[in-house]
Amino acid sequence: MLKKTVPIVAAVALAATGALVAGSPADASRANQATKLTATAYALQASGYGSRVKGGDVPAGSDRSAFQIIGCTNKAGISKSNTEANVNLGQGEVLSGLRTTVSTTKRGGTVSSSARHSIAKVTLGKLGPGQTDAGTVALRGVVSTSRTWHDGRGFHASTRASIAKITLNPLAGPSVDIPVPTNNQPINIGGLVSLSLGAGNRHHDGRGATASLDAVRLKVLTTGTVSYLAHSRSSIRGGVTGGLYNGSAYATKANLLKGTVSSGRTPNLVMPCVGTNNKVRNRSIAHLRLGDGIRAGALSASEKAGTNSQGRPQAYERSRIGNINLRQGLVIKAVSGQANVRATAHGYRTSTAGTTPGKVYLNGTRRQFNSKGVIRIAGVARIDSHLVSRSKGSIRVIAVQVTLLNSTRTGVVNLGYAKVGLRSSGR
Repeated sequence: MLKKTVPIVAAVALAATGALVAGSPADASRANQATKLTATAYALQASGYGSRVKGGDVPAGSDRSAFQIIGCTNKAGISKSNTEANVNLGQGEVLSGLRTTVSTTKRGGTVSSSARHSIAKVTLGKLGPGQTDAGTVALRGVVSTSRTWHDGRGFHASTRASIAKITLNPLAGPSVDIPVPTNNQPINIGGLVSLSLGAGNRHHDGRGATASLDAVRLKVLTTGTVSYLAHSRSSIRGGVTGGLYNGSAYATKANLLKGTVSSGRTPNLVMPCVGTNNKVRNRSIAHLRLGDGIRAGALSASEKAGTNSQGRPQAYERSRIGNINLRQGLVIKAVSGQANVRATAHGYRTSTAGTTPGKVYLNGTRRQFNSKGVIRIAGVARIDSHLVSRSKGSIRVIAVQVTLLNSTRTGVVNLGYAKVGLRSSGR
C-alpha cells in the first residue's frame, strides 16, 4: 500500500471550518415524512452515526454520535435525520456539525434505502503524552454515503466517501493544502497520524444487497487510538410477503461477581426481518465455560419463519441447553425455551409452547419447582422458571433464571431465552 507523508515535528490538531447544524436535540431527532408511505415487496434498513473509537481514553457518550436508524421496514417514503453540534472523542479530538440522514424511497420501478452522514469539523489535539500543539490541520466536508436498491436489473449497492479539503495551518507560516488521500493511498502526518479514506463494503446477489462505509479512518500512531468517522449503512432484501419478523434466541447468558465475570448470548441467533422462507436455521455449541467455574454442554438455538398453508405468517425462536453445572452441587439439565407467534384472521396469537425448565439437581437429589415455578436453595440460589413478557405481536420467555446467592459467588444466569415478533407488512 502506498503512503504519502506530510512532515511536521510535533503534535497536530485537526480542524475544519463549516457551518454548525442548527436546531435543538428535539428537532434533531424528529422524523419527517417526505412522501406518503408506500408498501413494497422489500425489507429496507438504513443507519448512520458520526464516530466510533477503539483504544485510548474515550469519554462516555462519544460513541455513535448523531445516531439515526430506520429499522426493518418495507415502507418507502420514510425520511429521518439527527444532528449533534459537538462531540468530544477524548485526547483532544472533537467533532462539530454532525448530521445523519436516512431514507427509503420508491421512484418508478426503483426501491431504495439510503444513509448519509456528514461532519463539518474534526479537531484532533494532543497526539501523545507530553506533546504540544504545533498547528492545525483542517478537514472540510467529510461525507459518507451508502445506498442499496432494486430496479429492473436486480439488486445493487454503492458507497462513496469524500473529504472536500485538507489544510495544514502551522503556528508560524502560511497554510498548506494537503492532498486528499485516495482509497489505496493513506497519508501519514509527521509519523504521528495516519489518515485514510474509506473504501466501503458492498455486497449484492439475487436475494438482496448491503452497503456500509466509514468515510475516514484516523489512527494516532503514538497511542494506537483509531477513530472511524462518518459511518453509513443501508440494506435491501427481497421476499417480503405477509409480514415482517423479529426475534432472537440464545441458550445461556451470565453476569457474575457484580459484572466482573460475564458470558454473552451463546449461541446467539437473530431472526432476519424477512423470515427464513420456512426453513429452520440452527446454531450449536458442544461445550462452554461461562466463567467462575461454571460449565455447560449441548447448547443450541434454532428459528423458523414463513407462511402457513393459509398464506399467513408464523414464526418461532427456540433455545436449548443439555446441562449446566453451577458448582456447589447445583446442576440443571434439559432446559428449553420457545417463543411462537402466528397471524390469524383475528390478530396475532403468541405462546411459549415447547418451553420447559428441565430438571434441577442439588448434590444428586432432584429438586421440584413450587406452584409459583420457583426453587429456593438457602445460601446457594433462587431458581425462577417460565419468565414471560408480551406485547402486541411479540412474546419473550426465559425458561430458567438462576440467581446465585453465595456471598462469594453472586450473579444471574439466564437459560433458554427466546423472543419472537411479527408485524404486518401492509401488503
